[in-house]
Amino acid sequence: MFAHFRKFCADEAGNSLPEYAILLGLILAVSVAILTGMGSSIKTIFTNVSTALASAAASSG
Repeated sequence: MFAHFRKFCADEAGNSLPEYAILLGLILAVSVAILTGMGSSIKTIFTNVSTALASAAASSG
């Protein structure tokens, strides 16, 4: 019985699935954090561009 337990513990055949799941979760968490941080910056840039274009259109017309 003890030999079967040691063999089961030494077997690494099924270890890759949990490792890939953890890696995928970490990549997803980092991606969400980066996109969330960039979202407000991108919104600010587009707001500034929109305001500048509206101001240029109003002054040229």
